Amino acid sequence: MGKASSAFNPTDRPVSRCTAWIPSVPPERGSNRASSASNRSSAWTDAAVEAWAAAGGGGNMTKRSASENGTDRTSAFMKLRGLVGFRLVRGIPAEYYGDRYTSTYTESGQGPRSGHPTPLPTTVPPSIGAPSMATRVPSARAAGLHLAPTRTLGAFLGAGLLCLALSAVLTVSAGAQTPPEGPPAVLEADMVQTVVDSIAREALRDGRAAGISVAVTQGDEILARGYYGSVELELDVPTRPETVYEIGSVTKQFTAAAILQLAERGALDLDADLTEYLPDYPTGGRFLPVRRLLDHTSGIRGYTELPEFRLLSIRDVPRDTLVATFASRPFDFEPGEAAIYNNSAYYLLGMVIEAVSGLEYADYVEEHLFGPAGMAGSSYCSETRITPGKAKGYSWTPEGLVHRDPIVHSHPYAAGSLCSTTLDLVAWTRALHGGEILGEEGHRTLVTGGTLNDGTVLRYGGGLSLTPIQGHRAWHHGGGINGFLSHLAYLPDHDLTLAVLINTAGPVAPGGVVSDVVAALVGTESVEAHPLPRSGEFYAGTYEGIGRGAPMRIRITAGGGELNLSMGSGTPEARPLVHLGSDRFALGTQEFTFEWQGDAVVRVRADLGGSYTFLHPVAEGDPSR
Repeated sequence: MGKASSAFNPTDRPVSRCTAWIPSVPPERGSNRASSASNRSSAWTDAAVEAWAAAGGGGNMTKRSASENGTDRTSAFMKLRGLVGFRLVRGIPAEYYGDRYTSTYTESGQGPRSGHPTPLPTTVPPSIGAPSMATRVPSARAAGLHLAPTRTLGAFLGAGLLCLALSAVLTVSAGAQTPPEGPPAVLEADMVQTVVDSIAREALRDGRAAGISVAVTQGDEILARGYYGSVELELDVPTRPETVYEIGSVTKQFTAAAILQLAERGALDLDADLTEYLPDYPTGGRFLPVRRLLDHTSGIRGYTELPEFRLLSIRDVPRDTLVATFASRPFDFEPGEAAIYNNSAYYLLGMVIEAVSGLEYADYVEEHLFGPAGMAGSSYCSETRITPGKAKGYSWTPEGLVHRDPIVHSHPYAAGSLCSTTLDLVAWTRALHGGEILGEEGHRTLVTGGTLNDGTVLRYGGGLSLTPIQGHRAWHHGGGINGFLSHLAYLPDHDLTLAVLINTAGPVAPGGVVSDVVAALVGTESVEAHPLPRSGEFYAGTYEGIGRGAPMRIRITAGGGELNLSMGSGTPEARPLVHLGSDRFALGTQEFTFEWQGDAVVRVRADLGGSYTFLHPVAEGDPSR
């Protein structure tokens, strides 16, 4: 793409000293339903461990002394063998896994509908599996990564926060986290590869996805990488290390990093009004700081939730036309009053980057983010340009896989239009959190939850969800765009990075794959469920509101001393809530806080892991519902 004007070098300007302080309250401890390992299935784990042991693994998986490891921990080998039941994504709705916050671009490419072409073959070629651990990967090496031979690597086991990667939704923080003491435990690279192989192959079972690529690193060591299934079903082309995927909303952390990079150099002020950089944008006289766009608290209407977006997404309409579709709509709420995941905000941030830097968004990302991170296989996606190694995207239907719906990439733009590989993404994560992209101040803003006007601290920073994964502190994000799903996660207490890319929009959630691998490698931190403070019947009822710009409906039922939640229309499965104390309950990474007037619930504060909204009680017999 060409330049908007003259090139801009972020180093030309001094580092800004004027950035508002953000409370650094880490996300609260996890909200997974408490349960013992004894009632969880370990059949898959047994098979994986036996296969690994038969191949000669486990030589260093012995109990480590306190002097070696900072604490006396049980054998990591035995921890893996007796581990929890893995949620292997057998068609369970994604909202109960890790991708509630994947971009709504996916929605237009999912599910059966009239006019679908004949389903594609549901069989996929066998996995390439893990290539030789000595294989050279230029882009990874350019970023300082190197492949781990079959020797012991520093890895993981510690205490942390919680659960999955549900949405880029935002969440209240309740308490500080104590980082693990001493160095992390040691795992064998061969064992990590066995875990990844087993989980990834299960994800492809029954033709639920065409292909999947996975990479796991700790520090600068590549512990595991695998390429499974097909990048093009018609020609039976296998997935390879260089396979390029559209990464959807994982793009947002690149956009946020660019904004923070410019802020660190004094080129923009995060607390300045948006109209200082986009003077023609109609804010209705509101003061709208740039910072509010980073954490989804702007109140601007999300364009991907508008009814006309589906038609616009397949047409190459001018930018002004697209912006007008949401700029003309009333704000969903006043800036800072709530947090709802919003693609319009990141679209506008892309425009801010161009206005401040003088470069087109794609050029800025290429020069100042991809280049320093050594991401040779990454680019701004194009529906017309030939991209070597790029996978074809598919959508799942009950009848089989079909070609994805088309999309014009000028529409996702800075909210979701980048393409990358798993190895490029782990290289990016290393650079982003290793001081190569941002300074200390910028990075702190990136990984610190935003704050609402009432002081509520969110679990979303700059393009990153701060919800824990399996109880461990994590900075991560998922993505979804027509025919593709993605998840990129970093666990700072273990220096562990996981990248999962899938070329099918369907039931296999990459966030679920990430969560299962994390559970296998570092275990699951659970929380103790507390007894209900009052009779469950007082909580029971139906509640409605707007979540992520779309109608949201939950039903609470009571029984056996606990509450159950079902979400959506029809007769969705009811899932038990974990009582965290007071009137706070959790389902995975989602949290629900009941607010009372006497003995009646007046509203439910819903923290969806990337959106923060309110649900209100609805009369059970209301015929309009």
